[in-house]
Amino acid sequence: MPGMLARVEMMAQYVELYEDEVHVQMPLALKRVIRLKDIVDIDFRKANFFMGGKMTIKYRENGITQSAYYPFSFVFNDEMETLVRIMSERLAKLAGQPEAEVREVIKVRCRYCGGLMDEKAEYCPVCGRPQR
Repeated sequence: MPGMLARVEMMAQYVELYEDEVHVQMPLALKRVIRLKDIVDIDFRKANFFMGGKMTIKYRENGITQSAYYPFSFVFNDEMETLVRIMSERLAKLAGQPEAEVREVIKVRCRYCGGLMDEKAEYCPVCGRPQR
């Protein structure tokens, strides 16, 4: 295994990115070692002061889709964004595709119930009321 490219550590949990695999360690859980070539999707949502961020890695293991979930606080936004950007670059290089774009997802609160929803949502997913 070549050298580490990026690491984000928060108390008893961490995620490490290497050239060909990612390691995800959560408290009181076995460390997951995921080969980059097995990753099928990365869902990355930056944290803000109202809610925690998360990174979910979906990958195939023995023909079965698995997920590795890594929550983090807003303090680690920059480190997580850097890790996801490097991981996306590595995945694109392995697939022989142009580099993937890391997009920021913006959440807003419903004016009626205060539930969180995508910035462009027409209806609140919590109360169902129209937002426009």
